[in-house]
Amino acid sequence: MDYNKLATFVVVAEEASITAAAQRLHRSQSAVSQQIQILEQELGITLFQRQNKRIILTREGEVIFHEAQKHLRELDQSVGDLLAGKRVVEGHIRIGILQSCPPSSPYFRSIASFCKKHEKVRISIKLGTSPEVEEMLLDNQVDLGLLVNFQHRHLFEAKSLQKAEHIVVTSRDYWERCGPFDDLRKIVDADLLDFTENFLCMSVWVKKNAPSLLPTLKRRSPALILADHDRLKSILIAGFGIAVLPRDLVKNEIKAGSLLELLPKSQAIYTDLDIARRQLSSHSIAESLLWEHLLTFDQAPKPKG
Repeated sequence: MDYNKLATFVVVAEEASITAAAQRLHRSQSAVSQQIQILEQELGITLFQRQNKRIILTREGEVIFHEAQKHLRELDQSVGDLLAGKRVVEGHIRIGILQSCPPSSPYFRSIASFCKKHEKVRISIKLGTSPEVEEMLLDNQVDLGLLVNFQHRHLFEAKSLQKAEHIVVTSRDYWERCGPFDDLRKIVDADLLDFTENFLCMSVWVKKNAPSLLPTLKRRSPALILADHDRLKSILIAGFGIAVLPRDLVKNEIKAGSLLELLPKSQAIYTDLDIARRQLSSHSIAESLLWEHLLTFDQAPKPKG
């Protein structure tokens, strides 16, 4: 089986469009269409059917697609291992990263070490909130994403990079106006900000620290629902409400005194910071190598001196 025709077929299936596939492959539409026609003739089956302005896989096409994708990935991995040993990996990788990650974070150090090892790989970085990074992945604006709290997790291949500690915080202004918040019941009765209407974050924290208060929490609704850590932090700083946020995101504000950690002796909760990529996409050798590099990179900062 010709590798080029099979690879072209996989890209057309992923894009569901001859035009989009041609752009991605940097070929003409006629050349892509011709390769699909030849492949169908060789296999003796119809791979696609038209539906409105899109093309979709036939039942036989779906079987071929999943098998082809599997074998092409295995081939890419084998070639990737070979090229990595010769240090001639090339390509362009687009990465979406949480804008709350500081420049000193281990992930930027990991990417920098990868670039040093593979000098012919070019990397572009886009910053955004978790929902924005997820949207970038879905829209094929980035190849890899570093994010938390997927809304469509089933569409991605994802692995955990690091567990992030989450704590309960509020502003000094809100404490002085509506506090003190020196016990769990007072916190549960306050203006709570959360990701979802059923308290995705706060319910986990309450369950861990005071499970008897869960029924009280479930009878309430959040004062504000916003699936964005950075914007929740901004609202807290402006003087409204209480929320569960990553410690790394608010540690500078806590140190400066604009935010307060509530009940610091309570048990914190942890969420995963994941690296993700689209499920039904072919991945370049460079991208696969960076994926493995990020998963195995030593996150501990190097001692100075």
